[in-house]
Amino acid sequence: MTRVKVILTILTVLSIAFSILPDIKAQQTETTSQPQQRMKATEQQVDQIKTCLKAAYKVRTEAKSLEQASADPHFRNFVAQMVEELQRLTQRAQNEHKKFVESLSPDYLKQLQQHIAGIDEISARMNVNLQKMEQEAIKSDPDRDRIVQLSLDLARGMEDWQRLYRNIGSDMGVKFEAGRV
Repeated sequence: MTRVKVILTILTVLSIAFSILPDIKAQQTETTSQPQQRMKATEQQVDQIKTCLKAAYKVRTEAKSLEQASADPHFRNFVAQMVEELQRLTQRAQNEHKKFVESLSPDYLKQLQQHIAGIDEISARMNVNLQKMEQEAIKSDPDRDRIVQLSLDLARGMEDWQRLYRNIGSDMGVKFEAGRV
C-alpha cells in the first residue's frame, strides 16, 4: 500500500510539473526573445546628431580645400594656418561627438556601441593624421604631396564619420532631409 501511495504521490507531482511546464517555457521565451527596445532620439539628441554631421562636413570641406590650395606657389606660407584650422574644426567635431555620447542612456550606448566605436577609431586616426600634417607644415619646405595625402585621408575619415552618424540617426528614428548634410 505504501508503494501505491508513493507512486500516486510521484504521479501527482509529475502531473503538476507538466501542467506548469508550458507556463515556465512561455516565460523563458518572453525574456530571451524580447527584441531590443526601439530607440527614439530626444529633440536635443536630434540636434546633436545634426551638429555632428555638420561639423564633419566642415572638416571634409576644409580638408578638400587644402588639397586645392596645394597648387598655389605660396602654399608653404599658409599651409600651417590651414592645418591649424583643420585641427580646430576636428576638435569641435570631437567635442560634439563627446556631448552626444554623454547624452545617451546606458541602454542606447549598448545598442549604438558598434557605431560609437567606429567613430572613436576614426577620431584617433584623424588625430594621428593631423599631428603628421602639423609636423610637415612647420618644415621650411613642406612636402605638398604628403600633406595632400593626409588631408584626403582626413576627408575620407570624415565621410565615414558622417555615414556612421547617419546610421546612428536612422537607428534612433531621425529623419534626414534628402540632399542635406
